Amino acid sequence: MVGTPTYKGSYTGFFKHLIDLLDPLALEGKPILLTATGGSDRHALITEHQLRPHFGFFMAHTLPTVFLPSIVIFWTMKLPPPTSTHGLPRP
Repeated sequence: MVGTPTYKGSYTGFFKHLIDLLDPLALEGKPILLTATGGSDRHALITEHQLRPHFGFFMAHTLPTVFLPSIVIFWTMKLPPPTSTHGLPRP
């Protein structure tokens, strides 16, 4: 599981620094669950546009699902109602 807070639409500098310390072959073939936090749902694209390509360089197997807790969850301490099931609209 790899996670980072979202800072200006990308991962933080500290996260990048830690990843730069890894051997390029250290994550080869390993399953990686991507997670990120952000101020709103608009930050959800960080996993697809920033993290997934970054771990693709390491030849890691990024899982097709991600975990994206929103700041709204932490403010209200309640999970929002599900808006979709397996990516399909609810009837």
